[in-house]
Amino acid sequence: MSPAENLRFEELVSSYLDASLSDAQEYALLQMLESPAYGRAFIELTRVDREIKGLLAVPVSDQVMADVVQKEMAYASGKRTGRQSKVFQAVMDTIQVHAPRAMTVNRGPSDYEIARASVRISKPTTPWAMVISVAFHAALIVLILGLHLFGTSKTQGDGASRKEQFLTQAPALTPFQTARIETITGDTFRIERAATKAAQDNKDLSDGDALETVGLKSSAGIKYPDGSLVLLNPETRVSKIYGTAGGANEQPAKRFYVERGVISANVFKQPEGRPMTLLTSNAEATVIGTRFTLAAQPRQTRLEVTEGVVRLTRLGDKRFVYVKAGEYAVVADGVELAAKRLNPPRTFVMGVDFFGGQTTIEGNRWMSHKEALANGLLIRSSDNNTASQIVNFDPIPAVDADMRKMLNSRVYSMAAPIDFMQPLPNGEYEVVMYIFEPHRNGSRVFDVEINGALAKRGVGRLKMREWEKAVMNATVRDGQLNIHVINTNGNPAISGMAIFKLD
Repeated sequence: MSPAENLRFEELVSSYLDASLSDAQEYALLQMLESPAYGRAFIELTRVDREIKGLLAVPVSDQVMADVVQKEMAYASGKRTGRQSKVFQAVMDTIQVHAPRAMTVNRGPSDYEIARASVRISKPTTPWAMVISVAFHAALIVLILGLHLFGTSKTQGDGASRKEQFLTQAPALTPFQTARIETITGDTFRIERAATKAAQDNKDLSDGDALETVGLKSSAGIKYPDGSLVLLNPETRVSKIYGTAGGANEQPAKRFYVERGVISANVFKQPEGRPMTLLTSNAEATVIGTRFTLAAQPRQTRLEVTEGVVRLTRLGDKRFVYVKAGEYAVVADGVELAAKRLNPPRTFVMGVDFFGGQTTIEGNRWMSHKEALANGLLIRSSDNNTASQIVNFDPIPAVDADMRKMLNSRVYSMAAPIDFMQPLPNGEYEVVMYIFEPHRNGSRVFDVEINGALAKRGVGRLKMREWEKAVMNATVRDGQLNIHVINTNGNPAISGMAIFKLD
């Protein structure tokens, strides 16, 4: 957790304790509370807040109250964390400057004083007490954060992915009238009337706007007034966004054009006759209310549905299919338009340890590199310079001996694409590539095309010693599986590959 994140948490909790959280701040705070450390800090802060309110309601003199608060802050700052924060010093300065002045000013009772009078306080209370309360909150936030975030050596997990955090949030409690841009990371641009400008968090969209995420670390969310959410993944552009404005009682139909990239959405039930509509170069998706992911390329659209039902129409001949939860469908030349199971039963066909020997991986017998070549596998690069590499590192997460050996041998090329060609009977397959990063963080990133269509983007963006499985679906029509690995950063490298037949 970075200092910037901790500062943001401090600001959000301060607003929460002051009952001044905006809708966007509430969502941001809920996101941060998914972290166990922030969650524990929040619980402690709300407890302390109740104690402060109790202290301020006790009939004690101003000087006694100031002494109690100062002693508690000094104890928390000096004894519990062993240090005094800059915020603590600033708070103490504020108290010293404002408290004496407030006690000498003759003014009428504030709303705060009237509220305190209602609980039979023995004497009028000057506004400096509120200054101390707010300042005390701010200092305790920093101090308790220090206890919960920096006082432990255990590293907390990242928790739910950014995508899941955004897509599972509840509808806004405070209604707003226009779709908003939220949760921006990296470079995101808003195009309004042909003028391009950097997108800003919590800014409204206008009908006809476009939104684009640039770079592999960029993303942005669109939140509609009814709580529906759309997440733009990296390298994605949506345009002609309509349905962003409307009255409180009736929202217009939502629609936009996905020019390229991947969007994920959680769409709440739409009014009858006004579904959400997504257009791509060759398809149209009609959404009543569901969760789904849609990937668009120049000549291919892929839809995966997690909840509910989406109608996917092929624009060329207006044929359509209903895609239900747990299913996907593809619109592309030469591909049957049909809803298929996302995780159907599968049968192991083959596995190969690139530049390694025969082994057993996850219960299946894998061929050695030489045996795979003898069984029809062809590997080549555009510069005819594929090479082998054998290393000796312990992968993270830990694996068994056979998996470790497989991950430590691999085929790679010097900043050039690699092609894998394997004869297979026609049908539906699942291809799993095993990637291992033995050298340094993020030293390679590549995309994978299967039979001419993009199957996976941004593979291999790993930290040192991490490994992953890139799982892709493939359709074989001409008796051969063609895999094209395209380097976008560094040298593409693959440790092993398994192929399964989808039943």
